Amino acid sequence: KLVAPDLAPIVQKSLLEEVSRQKCVLEIISALVAPVTRNLTSVEEIIQKAKKQKHCLKIWSECTDRGSILLCPVERFWNPLKYILMFRTKEKYPGHLDKVLQTFLEQIVGGSLLFPPGNLPPESVTLFQFYSYLEKHRVRDLEKYLARFAKEVLLIEDLKHPGRMKKIKKLKGKRLRQLVPLPETLQLLALLQLDENHRVGKAAVSCLLRAAATRSFREKALLFYTDVLNHDDTKLQQAACLALKNLRGIESIEQIASLCLSETEEVRNTARETTLSFGEKGRLAFEKMDKICCELRDTMYQEAEIEITVF
Repeated sequence: KLVAPDLAPIVQKSLLEEVSRQKCVLEIISALVAPVTRNLTSVEEIIQKAKKQKHCLKIWSECTDRGSILLCPVERFWNPLKYILMFRTKEKYPGHLDKVLQTFLEQIVGGSLLFPPGNLPPESVTLFQFYSYLEKHRVRDLEKYLARFAKEVLLIEDLKHPGRMKKIKKLKGKRLRQLVPLPETLQLLALLQLDENHRVGKAAVSCLLRAAATRSFREKALLFYTDVLNHDDTKLQQAACLALKNLRGIESIEQIASLCLSETEEVRNTARETTLSFGEKGRLAFEKMDKICCELRDTMYQEAEIEITVF
């Protein structure tokens, strides 16, 4: 991902931060394993090196065998999490617990805003993956975090069905701040701006306008939508472009302006509208793209004339 061409600066920064965070996690674990000749037999040794995650890692210790604490089969990891979720939510979502836990495990093992989870369900979870996830999302109380996570997974389901407009309108203030947000949440909110039902589209636009004032949500949404601008799906490109307009995502102005050269009219129009919404900087970025477009047309015209002359 880091060596991909035309990588947006905010995406590159996020990836480098992730690499740095993972390096720290590896150092904590390897510092215990590498210099010691005997086998590591107790997760408490790791807990002492990571006291701020003590509560969460004690749950991990309950899932693992002595002598095998760095890896845990999914089925053994699943049951304690399910118990926590049932206890925390007071069994409010009995038909959705498996979906919530499956999504949670997918996020731990490989999902993120920039990388979709794998198609195959994971068979095991490593301590590195679990600890990295806790650090990335600053999880200190796993019970509270899972309860909030469950609400978002259910929100995703609600946004796919009739009655979603009420759910969108309720997304404000504390409810927005408590979202992870998951990639699917962000994708749905973006696409709902283009919904055939005008009232639903307007509600989604208003939601993202409100979200512009919620720092934690905006930072993650900005990262996700900027990355989606390079997606092959033109409808997703258009939706991400519009979302960045409503989030006032001027940090991604260069990537948005580049879509003014898109072959798809809807994407071009939305990119132009979004770019020009950023005031003077937007005007300059648009003029730069317009100049490039004119130069490309002139080059193509000259090449066509030469081809005709030679023929």
